[in-house]
Amino acid sequence: MRRRVYILLSGRSLVYSRACMGSLLARSVEPLDLWLLTDGAEDKRQLEEAVGGMTLSKEHRVTVMVEEQLRERAREVFRGRVGLERLRGGHPCWRKLTDPFLLARDGEEVIILDPDVYFPNRFSFEATPPRGGGVLLMWQRPNCLLPVGAVEAAFGAGVRLADHVDIGVAQMTGPMEWEWVDWFMKQLGDAADPTWMHVEAIVWAALMMKFGGAHLNPGHWHCYAHTQVKRVRMKMGWGGARMLEREPLGMVKAFHAGGPAKYWLAESPPAREGVIEGSLPMIPVEAWTVGQHRRKVAAREVLKTLGYYRLMGKKG
Repeated sequence: MRRRVYILLSGRSLVYSRACMGSLLARSVEPLDLWLLTDGAEDKRQLEEAVGGMTLSKEHRVTVMVEEQLRERAREVFRGRVGLERLRGGHPCWRKLTDPFLLARDGEEVIILDPDVYFPNRFSFEATPPRGGGVLLMWQRPNCLLPVGAVEAAFGAGVRLADHVDIGVAQMTGPMEWEWVDWFMKQLGDAADPTWMHVEAIVWAALMMKFGGAHLNPGHWHCYAHTQVKRVRMKMGWGGARMLEREPLGMVKAFHAGGPAKYWLAESPPAREGVIEGSLPMIPVEAWTVGQHRRKVAAREVLKTLGYYRLMGKKG
């Protein structure tokens, strides 16, 4: 049986997503039913051209679909649910929370990937939680719960948020918890600023705390961390290939190449591949507290006052 995988991306992302999609299709030991969800006709043309240039296993199936093709389905499911309409109509990245689940049948698994997730070794996905079993998400040490106003709106509504959330990979069995997500988006209101893609992470973090789940083990599912040491190395002139040598690419199933790492992969993809067998234990979910949030906001204000972000670049 093919694993159902969805990637939301535009044609513009192909500068890095071509290598990431190619690694997925070349190194998955399981047959895939891959859906590329994009914005418009030109994006679809570019994506189909990119996939056409890849050598695919006959066991894989790839479908490219544009946003317009799901509008009628969205109108049917979201009728009278203004929170869901706002979610799908907001930042394009927010459609990761809606469109895969509009396509999937109830009880069908949904594996969602960011277009900058790279697969350096032969691998298989982890088992997706059963219906009602919550969500699997990648783990990262710092979370990306932004903007501040949306986080505070969630806390103000009494909603708990998970810490360490990375949204490079998400696994869940449909259907999405539509009614609760609709309610939650209404609580966020205008604080869910559609210019901030990170609101997606807040919704996933809330879903994880409300309905359960776990984190994929970072020993196999590794997220690039743009640490202070790495920032200094870049300031010293380290190139992408040298930076990637410090990442554990030979040991992982997936590498979420956030920030500059996605472009390093496009320029210097790893030359060797191995096989990663089996699975590592899942990581339990931890809550992100109001106190932690306030301390983080205060620390950022201090760094801003000291001119740190002007020197080193602002972290999202």
